Order: sequence, then structure tokens, then C-alpha cells
Amino acid sequence: MMEFEADRMTGLILKDENVLPERDVVLEEYNMRVANNPEARLNEQIMAALYLNHPYGRPVIGWHQEIEKLDREDALAFYRRFYAPNNAILVIAGDVEVKDVRAMVEETFGKVQPQPAIPARRIRPQEPEPVAPPGTKFSYSSYGFNLVSAVVESAAGEEFLSYMQGHVFTPLGLAHTAADQNTQIVEQRSRFYGLAKDGHAENAPYVDNSYKWAGGGFLSTAEDLVRFGSSVMEPGFLKAETLKTMFTPQKTKTGEATEYGIGWFIHKSQSGKLVYEHAGGSVGGTSQLILYPETHVVVALVTNLSDRRWKREEVESVAENFASTGK
Repeated sequence: MMEFEADRMTGLILKDENVLPERDVVLEEYNMRVANNPEARLNEQIMAALYLNHPYGRPVIGWHQEIEKLDREDALAFYRRFYAPNNAILVIAGDVEVKDVRAMVEETFGKVQPQPAIPARRIRPQEPEPVAPPGTKFSYSSYGFNLVSAVVESAAGEEFLSYMQGHVFTPLGLAHTAADQNTQIVEQRSRFYGLAKDGHAENAPYVDNSYKWAGGGFLSTAEDLVRFGSSVMEPGFLKAETLKTMFTPQKTKTGEATEYGIGWFIHKSQSGKLVYEHAGGSVGGTSQLILYPETHVVVALVTNLSDRRWKREEVESVAENFASTGK
């Protein structure tokens, strides 16, 4: 048996007829245990949000979009990288003598060359240190919206993109807002750009935003953003108590205001007017949405350029011209 297992460390033969059906079995297991279970999907997103660096943040059998792309070469690459005696633990159970077993191990596994890429001392990934103890400081992270999207799926029993289309985009008439799905033809989708080190424009690199739909994975227009902003100015689309909660600044444990409600920054503009606003950036795009609730003015600014870090005050200076005139 030892000789057989030692041979498998170097002599394994994999063919497509072996690998691809097994991959499909794994996909079906994922669909059964995770994709069709809202609670499991929520837990998957929670773990991904909690463990940004540690392997605990990745599903045991992998993400669906990764599994479906696996092939024979991926399996062989993993095999050659990790199947080695210096990455193995041998467990023997039974009425045996250590000296007899050691001789057998040296005769079989001892002949297999170690994998030099495997470090002698295991490197264990560590989570980054917390920004601050929970409840003592506000620190914005778009990954929080990933967690919110998982909660939406769990509560609604519906996929997040489907829910957003049926309960937000269609009811509000946001005809030009959609998930940035690379494989789909999106009418009039803009080209995306970035700036090179010398300052000239260049095509933005390819990016797959499916891992963060709620945290920066949607395409939209300035007109649709204004429609959305207008819909939360007063009760109607959302209940009055929901709006109140959303636009009330959260506080730390000590009662210090954070200037952030539920999804909105809340502060005073240059002229002293109450403002609700949020900015966003992704590969190839930047946006800013500002609401003046006292005069019902909404201003949206979008560009198909990465890292166009305009100052909030610059956008407000445009909005102030309208906010002072009322609705």
C-alpha cells in the first residue's frame, strides 16, 4: 500500500474523461448545498467579508465561477505543486513497530523527490489588524455592501441581481442601470479608461466585477442616478421610518457622530446646507451623487475614467448653483 501511495505522488495519470465529470459533480454539489440555499449563500458572503486574507474566506470547494473553469491542466498543476513527501503527513494505525514502519516509509516515500517550492516552514496567512476596536471608530469599506447583498438574498429568497431589477431598477424606471456583466452585450456601454504614469489616457484593464455587485458592480448614467436620488427624497418608494434611519448618522459606542448613515454620508455643504452624498470608483469609472433634501436638488457626476479623484467640494460647487434656487 505504501508503495502504491508513493507512486501516486509522481506517476498519476489524468485524462479529460476523468477530470471533467468529477468537476461537474463538484459543481452539482455546490448548486445543491450552496446555490439553492439562501442561508448557505449568506454564510458564504459573511465568511468572505470577515476573512479578507485568510483561507477561511474562501469556500471549501471554491467559488462557482472558478470551479466551472477548471480543467485537466489545472488539476495537474495543483498535483505537481502540492503532492510531495515534504507536504504530506503519514498516519499509521494498527499493531506495528515504529522501527519497522520507518524502514518501509524510507524505502517508499524516501525515494520521492521533495517539492522545492514548498517552504520548510509553513507560512500561515494572517488577517490584517483591525482599524479600531468594534464600535469605537467609523471606517468605510465597500465590502460591507457585499454583506448587505447577501442579507438581501437571504431575506428575499431571490438572487441579488434579480431582486434589484424587479424591486429597484424597474419600479424606478432606471432603464440604463444594469450589472456590468462582461459576457453580455450592453447597449451603448461606454469604453473605460485610466491614466498612465505619464498622464495620458489608456484603456482600463479587464476587470470582473461579479464578486462585488453591490459594492461597485453596476453600470448607470447620470440621469438614472438622479432618478434614484430623487426617489429617496421623500416617502413613497421607501417608508418614512426607513428614510429616517437611512439618513440618521450612526454613532460610536461613546456617542460620537460618524457622519455616515445607512449607505449615505451626511454633512453640511460649503454654504451650510444639509447634504446626503456618496461617491464611488471602480476600474474605468468614477461617480458622485449629491442630494440636497431641503431644496430637493439632486446632482450626479459620472466619468468613464479610473481614479478621477475630484474633490467633493468641486462637485458641491456645481450643485450649489441649483440648490439655492429650490426644486
